[in-house]
Amino acid sequence: MLRKIKESFGLPLEENIDVTLNEIKDGIQFTGHNMWLLFFAMIMACIGLTNNNITAIIGSMLISPLMGPVVGIAFGLSISDKISIYQSFRNYVFALLISLCSSTIFFLISPFHNSTNILNDYTHPTIFDVMLAFFGGLAGFLGIIKKDGTKVIAGVAVATSCMPPLCSAGYGLANLNWQMFLGGLYFYIINSFFIGVGSQLLIRWMQLPKIIQNNDNEIQKTSSTWLISMLSIILMLPSIWIAYDKWKQQTLNDHAQKYIEKIKSKYPDLIIVEHRASIIENKEKLEIVLLNDSTKIHPKLLIEANALDKMDINWKFVKSFENSELQQLQLRLKNVEEELVKLNNKN
Repeated sequence: MLRKIKESFGLPLEENIDVTLNEIKDGIQFTGHNMWLLFFAMIMACIGLTNNNITAIIGSMLISPLMGPVVGIAFGLSISDKISIYQSFRNYVFALLISLCSSTIFFLISPFHNSTNILNDYTHPTIFDVMLAFFGGLAGFLGIIKKDGTKVIAGVAVATSCMPPLCSAGYGLANLNWQMFLGGLYFYIINSFFIGVGSQLLIRWMQLPKIIQNNDNEIQKTSSTWLISMLSIILMLPSIWIAYDKWKQQTLNDHAQKYIEKIKSKYPDLIIVEHRASIIENKEKLEIVLLNDSTKIHPKLLIEANALDKMDINWKFVKSFENSELQQLQLRLKNVEEELVKLNNKN
C-alpha cells in the first residue's frame, strides 16, 4: 500500500539528466534569439497593457524567455556551480535592463500617457503573488524535468506574470513616476526570487546535486538556506503589508456598499450619483454625492441613519432645486430606476 502511494506521488526523472542540464543551460543564454524574443515580447506586453488587451499580454508572457536565468541561478546554487551562478545572474541583470529599456522607449514614444488599471495592478504585489511565484517555481521546474513539459512551462509563465511588472516599471521610468517604477520593479523581483526559491526547493528534494556530481556539501547547503530564508522574509514583509491594506480597503468598500443599500431602502427618493470609501490618516471616510437637494432630504436624517460608527460620512448635495433641467434629469433617473425594478421583478 505504502509503495503504491509512494509510486503515485513520486517524481522520477522522465528524461536523461544530460537533456535536463542542456535545457537549463540553453535557458540561461541571452544572446541572439532569446534577446530578440524578449524585446518583441516586451513591446507586445506594453501594447496589451496600454489597450487593456488581455490576449496580447498572455501572448507576450508565453514567448518571454525571462524564466531561464532565474531557474539557472536556482540550479547553480543547488549544485554549487559558480560558473552557472555567475552566467545566470549576469544574464538576469542583462534581461532586466533590456526589458526596462524596451518598455521605457515604448512609453516615451507612445501617444498614450495615461496609466491604465492593469498597469497599476502590477505595482502592488501581495503575499498571494509571493505564493503564486513560489508554486509557479515548483511547477516550472517540473515542466523542465518532464518529457514534453512545454505546456507546463508556458502555463507557469502566464500564471507568474513576470512581464507586466517590468512594463509598469518602464512606464514609471518614462513618465518619471518613481512610485510606479519602484512598485513594478519590486513586483518583478518578488516574482523572480520566489520562482527561484520554488525551483531550488524541488531540485534539492529530488536530490539532483547527488545525481549530477555527487555533491552534497552540508555546510554550503546550510549557509545558502539561511541566506535564502533571510532574503525571503525581507522581500515578503512589504507584500504582507500591501495585502493587509488591500483587505482593509475591501472591507471598507463592503461596509460602505451595505450602508448605501440600507439608506436607499429607507429613503427611496434618494438619487445617489456615486460614493467613495477611503482611509485617510487611519480614519475611515465615506463621501456620497447626491442629486437631491438638501431641502428635500435633510442631512441630519441621513447622518442619524448612519450604521457605520467608525466611519465619517460626508454627504454632498446639489445647491438648489430650482433648476428645471436638473428636475427633469432627476425625474428621468427615477423613471429609469423604476423601469429597472420592474424588469427585475419580471425576470
